[in-house]
Order: sequence, then C-alpha cells, then structure tokens
Amino acid sequence: REQGVKVMQKCSGAPLWVTWAANYTWDVLNALLPNILVVVILVIGAQWLEGLEAFADDAFALWFGTFLTSLAVIPCVYCLSFLFTNPANASNYIGFLNFGLGIITFITYSILSDLDESSISEDTKTFIDQIFSLFPQYVFARIIFTIYYNRNIYKSCELNEITKLACEDAGFVYVKDVLTIEEGGIGEYL
Repeated sequence: REQGVKVMQKCSGAPLWVTWAANYTWDVLNALLPNILVVVILVIGAQWLEGLEAFADDAFALWFGTFLTSLAVIPCVYCLSFLFTNPANASNYIGFLNFGLGIITFITYSILSDLDESSISEDTKTFIDQIFSLFPQYVFARIIFTIYYNRNIYKSCELNEITKLACEDAGFVYVKDVLTIEEGGIGEYL
C-alpha cells in the first residue's frame, strides 16, 4: 500500500490476479523463515525440556503442519484486513482472532469428545470436528495435539511386548508415522 505497487501494476496492464498472486507468493516466502525457526527452536529445546521430545521426533510433520496452516491463514488475513485502516491494528486484532479461534474451537471439541455416548453421539462429535476443521486455527491446534499425544503414546507403548499388549488392551490408538491418514495421524487435518 505504501509503495503504490498495486497502482503501478494496474497502470502497466497487469491483471488483478497477478497482483494477488504476487502478494500471496511474497507472504508465503515471508512465512517460511518463521515456520522453520519455530521447528528449529523446538528441536533445540527438546535437548533440555523433556516434553518437547515429541516435536523433535516428528519435526518434519510439525513444520509441514505449520507451513500448511500458514498457507491457509494468509487468505483469511487478506479478507479481514479490509476491515481496518491501520495495518498495526489489523495485525494485532487478526492475531488475537487467530489465537482465540484456535483455542476456543480446540477446547470446545476436546470437552465434547470426552463426553460419553449418552450425552453426545459419535456422529455429532465427527460433525463438530468437520465444521471446526474449516478453521485453519483449529486444524493447527489439532495437529500439534496429535503429534504430541501420538508420539508420547507410541514411545510408552513400544517399550516392550508387555507395554504393547497393555496399550492394545486399554485401546490406545497410535501410529508410527504421524503423517498418515489413519486414526492417530495428522493426515486428515493436512
């Protein structure tokens, strides 16, 4: 906006989609570095903090989920940015909205998924999950939770044959490759 690039592209005869594609490409490139830095920090932090090991073990899945979430959030930010005249306000409010949507939808689904069949049916839980999956913020929260939960269950259950049998008896669902579409993987949220 400040440089008048959009006006220059219009004057030169460039179609509107080229302007939007250029903006989107620039924003995706700007999102790459922070996405990589988040994963690198978590992998380095995993050396000292025991709880972060799950993210270090599945660093690619974490980066991939973070990157795809960035790809999905950028168009949402474009749509909402027209509501604000000041870019700093837009950035702050949209950041809070993204954070709030992720937390509220994830906590709501987590509470509802823990209710028994007499309170809410599995079909209703699945429907709510599918509706919430329209929000990239919810999907990102589910990806982070699934990576963390799956890796910790996997490590605990694969210690030896006794723990493996105990986990099967208890009904724990986990997968070796978290990128899978099967239950326990993040594939359905990518």
